[in-house]
This record gives sequence, C-alpha cells and structure tokens, in this order.
Amino acid sequence: MRIAAPIINQTIVTEQEMKQEVTADGSSLKDELEKGGHVAVYGILFDTGKATIQPSSESTLREIVKLMQDNADLKLRV
Repeated sequence: MRIAAPIINQTIVTEQEMKQEVTADGSSLKDELEKGGHVAVYGILFDTGKATIQPSSESTLREIVKLMQDNADLKLRV
C-alpha cells in the first residue's frame, strides 16, 4: 500500500502602504451629479484631528471651483 504525500499550499502576504491615486475633474463630477444626484469627491485631505486642509488637496479643490464657475446655477451641499 502506498501513502500519498500531503499537498501543502503556502501563501505569502506582504504589507505595503496603500496608494490611492484618484483624480477629480469638473466634467466627471458634473456627470455623476446629473446621473445620481450626488458624488463622492476624493482627494480632499485634512491634517489629523484638525480642520486644516492639506496642500495636496489643491488640485481637487480647483476642479470643484471650476465646476461651480462653469455651472453658476448649480447648488451644492457638503
């Protein structure tokens, strides 16, 4: 009688810092607003435990300003 060797599976998990690169642009924000009535905006970052907006948020905020300037009748609520 022959006994089969056990099959061993090994999974290796390595940890990395999560990198999220989501960019907002005025036209895609408007499209989402028209489609669903709301939109999640990523890329507005605050200092931990503070209301201070980080400088890296500038491009996202610029796109929101552009959206509002291009659509003066648009009413937004945060």
